[in-house]
Amino acid sequence: MTPKTLFVAALALLTLTLGGCEALYFLGGKGSQDPLYKFPKDKRVLVFVDPRPASRMPADLPYTLGDMLTNHLYKYKAADRFVSQQRLAEVERQDGFSDMGIADVARATDADVVLHVDVIQFVTTATSDNAVGQGWATVLVKVVDRNGNRLWPPEGSSLGIPIEARLDPAFTEQRDLHAMHKELLS
Repeated sequence: MTPKTLFVAALALLTLTLGGCEALYFLGGKGSQDPLYKFPKDKRVLVFVDPRPASRMPADLPYTLGDMLTNHLYKYKAADRFVSQQRLAEVERQDGFSDMGIADVARATDADVVLHVDVIQFVTTATSDNAVGQGWATVLVKVVDRNGNRLWPPEGSSLGIPIEARLDPAFTEQRDLHAMHKELLS
């Protein structure tokens, strides 16, 4: 993908996850765009942040990101019925969860639609003296129904649309590990 194509894809996904609200918020807070995908009315939506084992995402952050996305979608009226991250956590603690697919998770949580955030990597690093830190994250996002049918994106990669976030190096006095995690999630 060229940088321009990646930017357009990232902006499109951002628009999806923001539900058509101030999509350009991250670029200065100006303008808005209609969503690329609209969740069906009266359907229960699960935001499923699913870090791969090698992603290095700290164990508490998937639920934090799931809550952030759920709250954002609710705030901007992208959907009005959601499955809680607590319910997802209950299902994840069940035996056999690691063998479940997205549709299985949807049925187990009584979700009709799943916004699946597949976390490929979530990395924060610091220099050996811990003076300068940086970070990056890569995810694939798609929307799937409870039967495993992909709803968005309609064509292209069945894995989802790639989104990448990068934090330039900064002194850890100004941006510690917690702040880096918060910025990457945002």
